[in-house]
Amino acid sequence: MDGLARELRQLRARRGLDADEPADLVGPALRELAGLVGGEPADEVRRLVTVALRDLLRELPDDLCLAFLAGMGVHPDVRAPVLERRLEWVAQELHISPRTARRRMDQAIERVAAHSAPERPRDRPEFGPPDWRLAALRTRLSLGAEGATAVEEREIIAAVDDLDQVVVSAQVPRHGTERGTPHDVGLDLLHGAESVSCERVTETYFRHHIRFAQALRAGQRHVFAVRVSVPQGQPMRPQYVFRPLRRCDHFRLDVAFGSERPRAVWVVPGVPHGVVEDLTREFLEPVDRSAYQAEFTGLRPGLAYGLRWD
Repeated sequence: MDGLARELRQLRARRGLDADEPADLVGPALRELAGLVGGEPADEVRRLVTVALRDLLRELPDDLCLAFLAGMGVHPDVRAPVLERRLEWVAQELHISPRTARRRMDQAIERVAAHSAPERPRDRPEFGPPDWRLAALRTRLSLGAEGATAVEEREIIAAVDDLDQVVVSAQVPRHGTERGTPHDVGLDLLHGAESVSCERVTETYFRHHIRFAQALRAGQRHVFAVRVSVPQGQPMRPQYVFRPLRRCDHFRLDVAFGSERPRAVWVVPGVPHGVVEDLTREFLEPVDRSAYQAEFTGLRPGLAYGLRWD
């Protein structure tokens, strides 16, 4: 896995994971191994990456493990601001020269990278083209007399070079008793991209083609935000669910109700879309007087996640 070896060599530079902003030094392959979704504080990045690194060393001899951990800046017995000082410590511990210590570190990186290619889970198919994935979707839904507005912030990771356009879809199902009324939805870009076109695929399903100011490289992250609004007076089903069509690592949903608070709110934990309305109700407590929050990780494409209320 050449990409991981390259990332590990970059990580060991200077302070390694002991850097003030370790997330800036962690590449996409290592992020995936560590389960990082973006936005974690520095201490959490260090913890998750350290766990992932130690897990990679299970088959390595002790001398290579010591050289590897010291090089990455996570060995508890050496805290040095530059790689050369950590190599000197490794040399003293193993009674070898600093040049040999570097070779041991390089050997460890190559062996770790060669045996760490992650298997793609067979139970997580993707229905969209594999040119990008969602590292995170963060949605803030506001409900009130003036209608419903959802601000959806997407953090994507390009899987190919020269990715300059993506498609964002939105479905606003009709309320079961309101089939004769007009049905519409507004999609507005807030930041991070510009609109190319918007198409109405069906009466309730919309697709928004958007373009980035600069094309993304493979592994590069980008954040953009879209506002989805339901016009005032248009009935809306008492739910907000997200059904990913491609890999999504993290989804956070915040719902703020207006003066008409629901009697109950419950979680849609990742179920087939057709059974969302038949769920056994696991009631959710508010985080504030009229605000609710749910978070999901490792979402499976095709299943529904979110909140329902009554």
